[in-house]
Amino acid sequence: MFKSKQVRNGLVDAVLLVAFLAEFYMSLTGIDLHQWLGIVIGLGAGYHLLAHWKWVEAVLARFFKAMPGQSRWYAMLDAALLVGLVLIIESGVILSTWLNLSLSNYAAWSAFHSAASIITLLLLVTKLVLHWRWIVRTLGAAFGIP
Repeated sequence: MFKSKQVRNGLVDAVLLVAFLAEFYMSLTGIDLHQWLGIVIGLGAGYHLLAHWKWVEAVLARFFKAMPGQSRWYAMLDAALLVGLVLIIESGVILSTWLNLSLSNYAAWSAFHSAASIITLLLLVTKLVLHWRWIVRTLGAAFGIP
């Protein structure tokens, strides 16, 4: 019923979700793992984008033409998620101990990073709700559950 590619993408997405949620609890990860996990999530999101690139191209080609409204909304949600992840990663790198920048406005950067993270999480939850049936079917197929 499901192609192995769908199952692989579903499992990658599940790992990304767990990693993203773990990022919110720095008491679990500590600053070093938090920073590395952020990079891993960014790379995983890049893989996700590339794995779905044909869909992205198809939607972009039809975005301003005749297209089901649901596909247009999904595309805008995905674009907002991409922007959110980019903002999280960029602000995270600026705040990181790797660059060790002396920021006079550290509190503002930190607040921005937190706000971008929370908004992106809300967008991600919205995407999960919208795709819940597909998620359950795909993960069920991955684990042999009918």
